[in-house]
Amino acid sequence: MIGDLSMLQDEAALGALVGKLRAVWDPVDAEQEYVTLADLDGLWSGCFLLGHAPSLTRRLTSVNTRCTVPRMTDQERLHVAHQPSDHLEVTDQGWLIGPGTEACPSARSSKLWVNETNILGIVWHYTDTRSATAMGLARRIMQMPGPGQRAASWHICIDRSGAIVQSISALLGSWHAGGASAARFVVDRFVEDARIDLASPPVKRRIWRAVSPHTGLPGANDLFLGIELENVGEVRRHGAEWLGWPFAHGTANGEPVVVPVDEIAKHTGRFYHQFTAAQVDAAQRVTQALVGKYHLVRPNCTLSHQAIDPERRTDPGPDWMDRCLPIILDQVFGGGASK
Repeated sequence: MIGDLSMLQDEAALGALVGKLRAVWDPVDAEQEYVTLADLDGLWSGCFLLGHAPSLTRRLTSVNTRCTVPRMTDQERLHVAHQPSDHLEVTDQGWLIGPGTEACPSARSSKLWVNETNILGIVWHYTDTRSATAMGLARRIMQMPGPGQRAASWHICIDRSGAIVQSISALLGSWHAGGASAARFVVDRFVEDARIDLASPPVKRRIWRAVSPHTGLPGANDLFLGIELENVGEVRRHGAEWLGWPFAHGTANGEPVVVPVDEIAKHTGRFYHQFTAAQVDAAQRVTQALVGKYHLVRPNCTLSHQAIDPERRTDPGPDWMDRCLPIILDQVFGGGASK
């Protein structure tokens, strides 16, 4: 983190801090510093208080413009100040703000499907990685992929401690479920969405039905927000150890992650790395914020990567889809599969 940016004293200090911001959006390697939403809010507040806002605007013109700077409007800042301490909000620019959120903007985004101005639902994934990798993964996708690199990205990643890292605005698409074998989508029907804000009138939202690939219709990347959950995935016993893919040591596919036995859950005869209570809580807060902002309906928040691309993917697995996600959606929508 850059530190307490509200303590700006002069133009020299401002210049040094903007230099750090420039490094954030023009990284040379994965070890660059990153900026939090609290940092950005402190920076802008300090600049306005000290009369440096015009200078900041001039200096930021050289920062990589492919990445949106996630900052609050005065109205959003006032609204958040009156919410519970763990409350998350989505800005008009499509960025999460609130406790436990970090912004690490990625250039790997694209426009949503024509006539859609924001995401219509959520696709859930797991990272297939060890713990404490969420920020490293976010840094890896800050720039466009180079030769030989996989063109992948996601909107949000939630690590095992419950920390939330956002890479792409909810007003844009990310590249999280767009393989050649992935399903495409058509409008099935409209449903009346009873919004969380009961003072507002209900609105009609689309329900999307998966169809065969290669139809020329929009895919998940064009319609849905992708959330990655830090998790090893399926594990198998190898001697005295429980190992993630490739489930054995010394293979050409690299070394597996060793998972402690107390982090393993059994589902339908297979074993999986169990998701944490902190992840469930963070995902509930994220979902609540997205539903409140974009009026998503429950069926559109239940998609797994496996459901979209069953030939190639198994994530996020039954521990999330059968155990965790129903609890989250009951908390957000009040229970009942049709809500």
